[in-house]
Amino acid sequence: MSVHFGFSSPRDILAKAGRDLDRLGVSLRAMDDEGVADALFDFAVAISSVRDWLRAHISSSFTVDDVNAASRTQPPKCSEI
Repeated sequence: MSVHFGFSSPRDILAKAGRDLDRLGVSLRAMDDEGVADALFDFAVAISSVRDWLRAHISSSFTVDDVNAASRTQPPKCSEI
């Protein structure tokens, strides 16, 4: 069984990462340490998931090799959180 919680495409996951990043900014400005930690963790999980979602939703505009090549050029810091 596959559960997506309202997410159906890589674009949905990227939008979620954007919301998490916005929440991180709000928490940073408010100097809310717990909010920063929560938002940073959520952002890291979401942005790290984009690659997997892209691999699962290959289209005519990119291939699995494109996704793999792009992920090798990005620093792996989010996956280390």
